[in-house]
Order: sequence, then structure tokens, then C-alpha cells
Amino acid sequence: MSTLEITVGRPQADEYAPHYGLYISLVQDTQGHDIVATLGDQRRQTLLLLSGRSEADGELRYAPDKWSMKEVLGHMNDTERIMAYRALRISRNDKTPLPGFEQDDYVRDGPFSKRPLSDLIDDYIAVRRATISLFWSYGNNDCGLADGGTSDLQGLPPACLTAAKALGTGAVNTLMNVGCYVSQGSVLIPPALGSYGNASRDLFRGPGITNVDLSITKIFRFRERISAQFRAEAFNVFNHPNFANPQGGPNGYANNDPSAGFGMGCGCITPDVAGSNPVLGSGGPRAIQLGLKILF
Repeated sequence: MSTLEITVGRPQADEYAPHYGLYISLVQDTQGHDIVATLGDQRRQTLLLLSGRSEADGELRYAPDKWSMKEVLGHMNDTERIMAYRALRISRNDKTPLPGFEQDDYVRDGPFSKRPLSDLIDDYIAVRRATISLFWSYGNNDCGLADGGTSDLQGLPPACLTAAKALGTGAVNTLMNVGCYVSQGSVLIPPALGSYGNASRDLFRGPGITNVDLSITKIFRFRERISAQFRAEAFNVFNHPNFANPQGGPNGYANNDPSAGFGMGCGCITPDVAGSNPVLGSGGPRAIQLGLKILF
């Protein structure tokens, strides 16, 4: 079997329009000048940055008339789709001129402010996964991954790649999106897309939840039939961080299909956000409320 090495490196200055220079210079070479591996690293870093963010965070604007966090994330998703489409056209030797787009118009007319932040995060996951798959195909053609393949597989333990190869090319390709887990000689790898694995049920225990609430009540009596009740309540009083079950687990946040690809095993969001109820849901950060009731 021939060796296939997939490395899409940093473009030279004469290979892109000058106004893209700043953006390209900001991309760090985290995987030996391999843009496909860098896209994978950025994906993980971005999800860590977005995990646990509330709807209020999504509406935040650092200054008036500036984009909110939701709009920035929506703009990222739109732009990546457009850039991936351009890359596809170029890779297919399409000579038709590529039109530009006005980003401010896209954000103004986009539905980002009306969508939950969790939906936009799911959108980002889907877009980045599609982008990585597209760029992977440039070096992979239609032949599957051969021995010695690199890119997103470079940082994986050799035992994972060995175990995946035993299951076929489909399982090897899935490693690019999902990764693997190795502990004391045991190897856990994802199944090929569209198939089921052979792990038993209830193999893992969830992270659990630690939540201490505190309530203080004081009753003030003014007359025999008139009194006032003051209540101070704190939920998760110690502000202990809790996380939802990893993706793919019972009640886990999104991607509960074991053959769905990217995101399986990521415990990267709190239970209240996973349950689409960041205001009253359990598992969120500390919240304090005060109440006063007049009885007569």
C-alpha cells in the first residue's frame, strides 16, 4: 500500500489577496504548518471558549452598535461556509469568477439574534466538521486513508490508529473528527460513521452534580394581623462547577448518535444550558434572589 501524506501548508504571499494577509498571519502553526490539523485544534479551543456561556452572554455587545456574541458566531459560520465553497471551486479548477460578499449585510439580515446560543454552537460544530472533511479530501482523493496518513491523526496515540485500522478505513477516517482514549493498555475508539460500536451499556459513570442551596427567612410582625416575610435564597451557594454528561451520554448535550462523528465524549457544557433552561435549570452558576411578602 502506498504512503499518503496530507499536509496543506501556509500559503505564500503571492497566493492570496493582500487584504487577507492580516488574517493569515494570526493563524498559529500549531501542527507543523498543517492547516487541516490547525482547524481541528481551533475547533477544540473554540468549544472550550463557548462552553457554559448563557443566553445573556450571547446577547453581550462590548459597545453600542457592535455585533453581539451571537452575531459574531453567526458571522464566523457564514464566512467559513463561503470560504469552504470557494476552496471547493478552486480545487475543482472552476474558472468562473468568485463574487465577494458584504459581511455587514449578512449579519444584519441573518437570524442570529433570534436563535438560541446553543443552536449557533451546534451550527459551528457542523460547519467546522464539514470544512475539515472537505480539506481532508484534497489530499485523500477518493482512496481512503493509507498507511502513514497524517493531518489530524498526527497527535493520536499509535494504539488508536492500530485499533482503527483493524476495523477498516471508515473507522480510521472517524478518528479525524472524534479522537480516541487510551488508558493502561485499553483503547477506546469511535465506530465508523453509520455503524455501531461494540462497547457495553453503562460503561461510564457521569460526572454527577454537587449543588448546595441556602435559604434564610425572617418574619417581622407589626401587628397581630400584619406581618412581613423576608427571604434570601442562594442556589449553588459555593458556585461549584457542574458539567452535563458528555456528548453521546444520557441527557448529554447534543450529538447523542454514536455514529454521528464529531463531539462524542465532550463534557463541555453545564446542565442548565444543556437543558435549554439557563435561568431556572439546575447545575448553573451561583444565583441569589431576594423576596419580600406582606401578610395581612
